[in-house]
Amino acid sequence: MFIHIDVSNWINCITFLSDNTFLCCTGGTPHSIEYLNTYIENADKNSNSFFDKYNYVHYCHKLKDGKIIICANNKMFLISFNPLKELQVIEDHKGDIWKIIQPKDNIIISLSEEGIMRKWNINNSNQLLSFERHTNFGKGGGHNILKVNEEEIATYCFKDRMVKFWKLETFEEIGSVGDIETENIVFPNQLCLINEEILCACGINWNTFYLINIKSHKLEKKYFL
Repeated sequence: MFIHIDVSNWINCITFLSDNTFLCCTGGTPHSIEYLNTYIENADKNSNSFFDKYNYVHYCHKLKDGKIIICANNKMFLISFNPLKELQVIEDHKGDIWKIIQPKDNIIISLSEEGIMRKWNINNSNQLLSFERHTNFGKGGGHNILKVNEEEIATYCFKDRMVKFWKLETFEEIGSVGDIETENIVFPNQLCLINEEILCACGINWNTFYLINIKSHKLEKKYFL
């Protein structure tokens, strides 16, 4: 079954909460996000009203235990879905939070536009680790983070044109690939796993893809479509 839903702007992310309910985060350009709001489609009006207060949302994520994290401005809001209830607010970033991952059941890692990754214990909101990972982040999007295996994560920053690899436990840098095409940046860049050995990165030039070997942290191929 296909469902067509009109939204006022492009979609930043969609997070499925159940078989027929999802969060749809939409907004304007990363430089002007006043119209960025979070909606629940296929849910009741009370649910929509609950989410109206979360503005400037860049990302939302469903945790393994079913709870939701909404990244709004420089804060993360932990929310239970059934019933809808705000459980806690996690804050320490000074810039907008662009992405989070959950590499372990009780651990999340957040990445924000000031170029800092922070590791948190989601059970008690304690910050476990924090460090500036890229030398030139800044506003405008283009920041991404991905768990590549049980020991490593990768980050992508359009400002310094780098994909970097880090140890999951310590945030120690263990490799990098530079000169990723990022001219005329408007949208966030993308990272995804092709398989256990290959990571794919694409710059804002959507017709350019980079295949990076996870073990060697070297560029394998560059594709133009």
